[in-house]
Amino acid sequence: MNLVTILSSMPKNSIYALINEQGKEIYLTYAYDVLLNITRLISEIRAGFGLPIDPTQFNYKLLETVSDRSLLKLRFNYWYDNYNALGYKFLNKRKPVNYKLLSSIGIDFRNGAKKLLYVKLKNRSNEVIVGVFDNIEHCNDFIENYGGIYSIKYADNKLTEELLNGN
Repeated sequence: MNLVTILSSMPKNSIYALINEQGKEIYLTYAYDVLLNITRLISEIRAGFGLPIDPTQFNYKLLETVSDRSLLKLRFNYWYDNYNALGYKFLNKRKPVNYKLLSSIGIDFRNGAKKLLYVKLKNRSNEVIVGVFDNIEHCNDFIENYGGIYSIKYADNKLTEELLNGN
């Protein structure tokens, strides 16, 4: 396979790393265009600014390609936590985006001004409703069982389904 074919097939919306397995060092990042991102990184290393590494000690590893661009930062968090747990030293400044599950009370005017509990997955710039409940216990159970915030998981109840389907 020629170089042009390889480069043109580089994925978009991906998480990749430059990894020094022996030294347990990692440059972990995500990119909306891997080819553009890795080209810039290599240029900076060659010019002597940016990432202070010996390129011969590091291997490129494509960790994951994400079909939905909005999930890229969540999946980056997964890989960050994974390598952090393995004891790797991070060489870059990019930190995981902090997502939180928050619940709030809202009024559903479609059903006679009924009070509902909304669970939102939220960071500094984004907010996604992932669950709608009319019962505090069900709401708390959903939050408690959500697990690590590495993807968007929606509640599978009727109220959430109605909201997602625009009913």
